[in-house]
Amino acid sequence: MLLKKTIFLILFLFSFVLFTNAQQLFLEAGVSNSYFKDYVNSFGENTFVEGSTSKIYTPFTEIGVRHNLYEEKLYLNLSAGYQTLKINANFTQSGFTNPVEYDLSYFALKGGLEVNLLKYKKFVLLAHTGLSFDILSQGESRFGTNTIDVYQDANFDRTLLKWHKGASIEYPISKKASMYLRYSIADSFKEENKDSTNGEKYSLRSNYFSVGFLFYIKGYRPRFKSCLLN
Repeated sequence: MLLKKTIFLILFLFSFVLFTNAQQLFLEAGVSNSYFKDYVNSFGENTFVEGSTSKIYTPFTEIGVRHNLYEEKLYLNLSAGYQTLKINANFTQSGFTNPVEYDLSYFALKGGLEVNLLKYKKFVLLAHTGLSFDILSQGESRFGTNTIDVYQDANFDRTLLKWHKGASIEYPISKKASMYLRYSIADSFKEENKDSTNGEKYSLRSNYFSVGFLFYIKGYRPRFKSCLLN
């Protein structure tokens, strides 16, 4: 998995160099909630209490560029973002249920594709998918009166490779700008974490709800086309 993350980072940086001529810039902000999936501890046991995670919404921001790949129907997106996570989860140990709270912050680099599915009057429906490389910048876990710095103690994986997919609705607000609403789901790839907890595995699921603004930095807003309707 480390090799995959390294390859993704190299490809992202290479693509960013190619995108100095990008036609569009986007700014996005919203909220997300996250929880653990398919948790396995270092003994190969699932001690996570399914359904016990409280879905707490925390903010995230993202800025990036969008490049028209094919006749305003297919786009390539590249972005950088910052996300905070708050996860309350319960784990079982010796027959007892132990609540654990996590406060985490990540920087992320993301690249992906976006396809124009349908246009109705001035509204445009788009679907997107992509990968992000998330880097833990700080984090704490709390169990009872104990607080652990999970970044300094290296008992939490510092990098995640996440697969994103979702949809958005876009609406032009001027000749040089559009506004959009977006919903996304992201799952980190399950792997044996390279941290101090040997053998621990899990996937991190996140749901994103956001609003964004798209600015046409080269020329006026293009005439939208659709894969389904022209």
